[in-house]
Amino acid sequence: IPLLDTSRIIIIRLSKGKSPLSPDKSHIHHTMVRLGLTHQETCIALGGLQLVLTAVVILLNSYGDRLLVPAIIVISVLFSLSLDFFVRKRISVKETRSNKV
Repeated sequence: IPLLDTSRIIIIRLSKGKSPLSPDKSHIHHTMVRLGLTHQETCIALGGLQLVLTAVVILLNSYGDRLLVPAIIVISVLFSLSLDFFVRKRISVKETRSNKV
């Protein structure tokens, strides 16, 4: 998960024209808390993701790196895109509510 988080942060910051080393609250755990999860729920969700990744590694280990590495990358990208989707959806809902007021 740390490698996923670091890669995700670098891509996000570079796409915004920022230094990949600049501080912000774009890390996965900050994003999940902003979505409404408590710190405990965030830890449990990230632990669950780690268990899924570990299970994939164990199940696909006999197939070698040609299948294992792409599977981990696909799961990581899907998780990141899902997280970004929910953040955008939450922002959209908040903007809609504030425009009605």
